[in-house]
Amino acid sequence: MGINRDLSSLDDDTRKKVKGAMLEIEKTYLNAIFIVEAGRTIERQRILFAEHKSKTLKSKHIEWRAVDIAFNGKELYPKDLKRWQDIAKIFKKHWMNWGYNLWKWDKPHFQNNDIPYHLEVKPKWNMVNLMEKEVPKESRVFTGYDGADSEIKALIEIWLERKMNKRKRNFLPWLKNLLRKSKK
Repeated sequence: MGINRDLSSLDDDTRKKVKGAMLEIEKTYLNAIFIVEAGRTIERQRILFAEHKSKTLKSKHIEWRAVDIAFNGKELYPKDLKRWQDIAKIFKKHWMNWGYNLWKWDKPHFQNNDIPYHLEVKPKWNMVNLMEKEVPKESRVFTGYDGADSEIKALIEIWLERKMNKRKRNFLPWLKNLLRKSKK
């Protein structure tokens, strides 16, 4: 029931994302951070909750989809928000949500944002053109889209995957709802 720092215990998608972020952080900041905890058992989560070290019993850690980090050096958990933000930007590029952005208090926490890894690393460069052919001009939300925003690319990828699977979903309300949630 101890602390688990083993990345191989995470689900495959989360492990790929965390390893990618850690490699980029290592290249950019050398050995700035380390994993404090990866997945955890429900028993450990209950202990942390009882000790008021966690505010929930429904943590992504018990789904094996989150990690907590700390900084190497004297100050494991720096008060300087800029240091955390620099690391969070890299995790975001690897499709991990930052606990501080989600709840305004959990700086060490990063969790899988649930966009499948295969959609992020294999973009279809013609996806905007495909979408423009399929979506009526009056209902387009991507006017002036320059292709720079990887989150939008992933959303379009999801739309294309759903279209190819012949799922009957109305994409635009789903996308607007997802974007509204991501701004919270």
